[in-house]
Amino acid sequence: MISPNKRDPQNSTPNNSNQATTITDDKQLDILVSQLAKENLENSIPSLLEMVNSSEKARQFYGAKCLRKLLAIKKDPSIQGLIDAGGVPPLAQLMQFSTEPKIQHEAAQAVTNLCSGTPEQTLQVLSSGALQSFLALLDSPNEEIVEQGLWDLGNLRVDSTEIRDLVLQYDAVGSLVNVLESNPSLSMKQQGMWILSSLCREEPAPPYELTSKAVPVICDCIKLEEEQLLTDAV
Repeated sequence: MISPNKRDPQNSTPNNSNQATTITDDKQLDILVSQLAKENLENSIPSLLEMVNSSEKARQFYGAKCLRKLLAIKKDPSIQGLIDAGGVPPLAQLMQFSTEPKIQHEAAQAVTNLCSGTPEQTLQVLSSGALQSFLALLDSPNEEIVEQGLWDLGNLRVDSTEIRDLVLQYDAVGSLVNVLESNPSLSMKQQGMWILSSLCREEPAPPYELTSKAVPVICDCIKLEEEQLLTDAV
């Protein structure tokens, strides 16, 4: 029996993961991330996902941001732990929160960090709704969100034939063509063309019917005679 004047050592350690539910600003978040980075992230996942699944925008934002920062620090085994805990679908849902671009941004970056694991883990993430959400970013009226979507797609491991083919089957080429035809900035054209090039060049060659939509826009980019566009287009 424990004396009322003594604390059980096992219960004396503060549960930092519970602090996640009280985050209200970036300073508090940075302190929490620093604390959680020293621990096993799996212990914190339930509290962080509770925030992501909240109906309160501030909690959604800080939950996604905390996961994004932690996954940038601790990838293995945290990536698999978050996948196994069902963390991908709610993050993918936040990525489609078009009226809240800051939440979209944080959720998208968190999911991009999840895609930095093994090819098998990336397939799990993309197949859990993340790929559709990445592509949906390209349809946003917010240029910053479209750029975020391009950046996210550009970081996928399309050197894996399985990942590349999955991306193509969801008509990523059509979405990229729409961006390139919308008269975007030069940097967005360069990023979009680089992604198209990556999707089309890997061996074995993808089915032509999945990439044929890119031909007219590739020809248009060649006519611009811009060095990086030419390099990727040809």
